[in-house]
Amino acid sequence: MARWPSVSKKFVAQILSAHAGLGVVAGAVLFILSLSGVLVVFHEDFARWEQPGAPEMHEYTPEVASLGMANAIARYQSIHDGTLPDSAYMVLPTRAAPRMTALMGDDAWFIAPDGALAGEVDHAYSEFLIEQHYYLNLPHTPGIILVGIFGAIMLALVISGFAAHPRVFRDAFRFRRSGNPQLAEADLHNRLSVWGSPFHVIIPLTGAMLGLSILFAVVVGQSFHEGDMRYAFQPTFGAEGVRSDAEAPIADIAPALRTMRERRPDVEPWFLDLEYPGTESQSVKILSRLPRRLIFGEYYQFDAAGEYQGQVGLENGTVGQQIIAGAYQLHFGSFGGLPVKIAYALLGLALCMIVASGVNLWLMKRAARAKASPRLERAWISVIWGSPALLALCFIAVSSGAPSVWLAPIFWVGLAGMAILSTFIQSRATLSAGLKLASAAFIVLGVFWHAIASGAPASHAFWGVSAWLLLTAIALAAAAAFGFARAGRASREPAPGTPDPVSSQA
Repeated sequence: MARWPSVSKKFVAQILSAHAGLGVVAGAVLFILSLSGVLVVFHEDFARWEQPGAPEMHEYTPEVASLGMANAIARYQSIHDGTLPDSAYMVLPTRAAPRMTALMGDDAWFIAPDGALAGEVDHAYSEFLIEQHYYLNLPHTPGIILVGIFGAIMLALVISGFAAHPRVFRDAFRFRRSGNPQLAEADLHNRLSVWGSPFHVIIPLTGAMLGLSILFAVVVGQSFHEGDMRYAFQPTFGAEGVRSDAEAPIADIAPALRTMRERRPDVEPWFLDLEYPGTESQSVKILSRLPRRLIFGEYYQFDAAGEYQGQVGLENGTVGQQIIAGAYQLHFGSFGGLPVKIAYALLGLALCMIVASGVNLWLMKRAARAKASPRLERAWISVIWGSPALLALCFIAVSSGAPSVWLAPIFWVGLAGMAILSTFIQSRATLSAGLKLASAAFIVLGVFWHAIASGAPASHAFWGVSAWLLLTAIALAAAAAFGFARAGRASREPAPGTPDPVSSQA
């Protein structure tokens, strides 16, 4: 089948107009979400790279985990005047992230192979990337809802893009990279959209599901549960226990871990929740990954003595539970190991190019109609190539000891300032090449600064991530050199109303 069902030219024009309008309004945010999403796919690798000296273990005993939890609770009490946390969490070592950490409130510590505390967890940069992609660095509830809305906008763009392209299948391999720059940009936009269409549907769909589910939870909580939005998630993730004020000895998590290994040796425990420690209502939940399943895991429940109490039901639950539990994995590529991560990164970069080329097309069409927007064109270049430069600058700030609260202002204020200043730069080609070079320089500086500050540890994770970052910097530097060469060959900037092929290279 070579064509969509027959549609009128007027309908196609209306859809194209709506598609372009949505894309321009949301373009900058969608590009930043797409770029940060590429990096968040590797958040575990970035965390290991960020603190390369933290202890790692590929095997551990329940007794070591129990000792680590006890030490972490004791440390928490010493910091907080003897009070206990509502929940004491432990991230267990896995193949992908062989580190054990204890988390309580805003405090987190690494656990050494002997169960001792081994320093505070400080993943300021990794957490900044997560905060940007999940919440746009806003307060969590409004931030994730806003991201969900942009996910819905991106899905609308994908659908309207296909509806506006009646020859989507016939032109699937048509790729013109010479001659008319507008046609070349259109082919780049359309081909990448078609070739990665399953990914480009799944990512915004699952993002919208995850973000807008919080909006649903807020409405349900405000309407029926005195503002507590947790009730909306109980059918999927199970209900929380009822806290008792009666004190009890802090539960030992070792029996629950031993029982878990005996009952389900086929699963990989990776997260433990000791709920209400030091009370008669305390219990243990162990979240485990299941082999050859798309869901993010199953919660196995134990009482304070380590007796098995059942599971929440994600493993064999309802269709709704399966869909929600699988949406996390599909959105973040948290399945299949490194090959899937690399595939998600490449498809995510393609999505960045689709967003960038979509706005480029709109700008080029305006220029062709003698309605050029040179200031807007320069501001858009600063968004595309200023974003990676500022992300690298944020890491340099972290490595230099800057507080983590500075990172969001450095990025967002820096991006706004860059967009304003870029409007006064005459050459679009020079602006584009200069920002690429700045991105490359900041990445190289950040990698070497971090290597010096951390003592260049003999860690495969550290050197692997460093190598990939340096290769990225080399590619950006090469693109910058090519851009400067093209700018040098040009006798003058294109006249107003003339499409600029250099400015479209995003």
